[in-house]
Parts: sequence; structure tokens; C-alpha cells
Amino acid sequence: MTREDAQKAWEKIVDIGFSDYELLTKDQKIWFNIEPLTTDGIIDHYINYGAKHNKDTIDALDFLGFHDIAQLMLKVNRLFNNATPPEDIDKRNEQ
Repeated sequence: MTREDAQKAWEKIVDIGFSDYELLTKDQKIWFNIEPLTTDGIIDHYINYGAKHNKDTIDALDFLGFHDIAQLMLKVNRLFNNATPPEDIDKRNEQ
């Protein structure tokens, strides 16, 4: 797979992920949720769209063997009411 092929695949995943997340396969959800962490960091997950799929992201990290990062995200989650970041970005940013 070339970089160009990967870019096209990523763009397709992003389009589907933002229009109907549930249509993504498990592998696509992993890519959709993990890629932003690699480019923008964990804080971006919480202040932008990523936290909408917080549980899936943590599950993906565990699946890939990144248990300490998954644990770090669970620790950050404890900063929110009920240890769960709200899916609504405005409510999440308020907290």
C-alpha cells in the first residue's frame, strides 16, 4: 500500500466516521479513533470530537496493546462527572 492509497483510505474512513460512525468496521473505528491521538495528542481527544467515542478509543488502545495510554485516558476520565466525558462537546468543555 502506498502513502497515497493510505490517504485515500483514511479520507473514506473520516467521511464515514463523521456521517455514520456505526457503519465503520472494527478496524476502521480503531484507525478513526487512534489516528488523532498520534497527531494531536490525548488532550485533543477531550476538547474536540474524539471523546464522543471515548470508550471505543480506550478499547482500541487496549486491543493494540497500549494499556498504559488506555489507563491514562481512564485517569483523565475521572476528571469528569461520573468519570465519563460527555459526548456533547459544549457540555464536555464546560466540565
